[in-house]
Amino acid sequence: MKGHKVNEEEAVEMVRSVSFNSEEEVIRMIQKMAADHSREVCTTITPDGTTALHVTAKRYRPQILQLMLELDVDINARNNNGMTALHTSLIHSNPTASKMLIESGADVNELLSKRSGSRLLHKVVLMDRIEATKLLLEKGALVNIKDKWGRTPLHLSLLRNNSAMINLLLEKGSDINSVDENGQSPLHLSLIYKSCDTAKLLISKGCDVTLKDKTSLSPLHMTVDMGNMDLTKMILRRSTANTNSKEKVMGRTPLHLACLKNYSHIARILVDHGADVNLSTTFRKSPLHITARNGSTETAQVLLRHNANVNALTTNNRTPLHEAISAQSFNIATLLVQAGANINFRDLNGLTPLHYCVKTSNEKFMMLLLQNGALINSTDNKQQTCLHHAAIDNNIMMCTFLINAHINMNVPDEENHTAKYYGTSTELQNLLSKPPPTKEVKRSSKKTN
Repeated sequence: MKGHKVNEEEAVEMVRSVSFNSEEEVIRMIQKMAADHSREVCTTITPDGTTALHVTAKRYRPQILQLMLELDVDINARNNNGMTALHTSLIHSNPTASKMLIESGADVNELLSKRSGSRLLHKVVLMDRIEATKLLLEKGALVNIKDKWGRTPLHLSLLRNNSAMINLLLEKGSDINSVDENGQSPLHLSLIYKSCDTAKLLISKGCDVTLKDKTSLSPLHMTVDMGNMDLTKMILRRSTANTNSKEKVMGRTPLHLACLKNYSHIARILVDHGADVNLSTTFRKSPLHITARNGSTETAQVLLRHNANVNALTTNNRTPLHEAISAQSFNIATLLVQAGANINFRDLNGLTPLHYCVKTSNEKFMMLLLQNGALINSTDNKQQTCLHHAAIDNNIMMCTFLINAHINMNVPDEENHTAKYYGTSTELQNLLSKPPPTKEVKRSSKKTN
């Protein structure tokens, strides 16, 4: 125990001497000790958590380091942070010490953490130490070595977005298409980090733009979702293989994403490169359903010009017209009607677009549908008309409109109740108790079935 204490005191003095004295003084100090003893002193951790070897590796003290190496000190000794002398020299930009340590057998592929699987090369790349990276690669570090999560140094370089580092790794043989445990390539990560310049660099270097991650998300999905026309064009020029590919979560194609974000200019270029305007998602939503919901007239026009199915059905049997009315997208509803949408189609609950108009309380939509042949007395699965729904909602304005449009006020639902039964206010009861008006509402000449 006493010997250990003396050794620690000597180690502290050695660290102080290496830090502040001349190289000649330190060398004389070491040479006065027995070889075995000096080796132990140079690698004993002080209360400050370091060793004389680590301080030498950190500072430019080549003569001292050379003597330590000649004494065969343990170059794999670690400080209290678990760092070796080589690790220390690299992160403190001391290439002379790094080269000397490597030539003496220091491991350029040193494992820094069993938990993460991180290696020296991962660390210096992540710290953006380009000279240290170059040195390790020149001395034999494995450029494609992976950590626990399957990330190569190239993957990690994207966090720094340093084109010089990326180019260096690629020049040294880094696999530009290597994927991590999530199936993500460097291109995927550059897009996740929104590093557009890096993405362009990787594409220009010939990366595979068709790779999908574990969720089947392709780079094309990602550039479209970002709204980046330049990158989208670059990918499409390289390959149109993923134009109609679906991601796993919701089954959306790049075109669905363009419609979701109202990127009409990107939707147009996707369609021009073969995107199928009628492919549906997991919930059977077509691009037109999504566009109708999000209100982009320009995108709707693009889809309709390319023969989008105006009567496509979702899992709830909703047509694009149902969606447009639900979202109160009047211009799109008009386009759909003009394109031949079935204005009397019932959804899974038997609700027609006219029923949806009642729910949105919009007379403008009502007029559009009625003027184009909507059946005002259509009933849902409960045998309820639009008037029933308006009464249930206590919507006097809608009830008045429907009555003036000559809806049948006496249609019973499955419970044998007319709309009047559901009127809760006195005003609504009075309205529904009056005889229907005799004045004809101005209607179009279009015949209804």
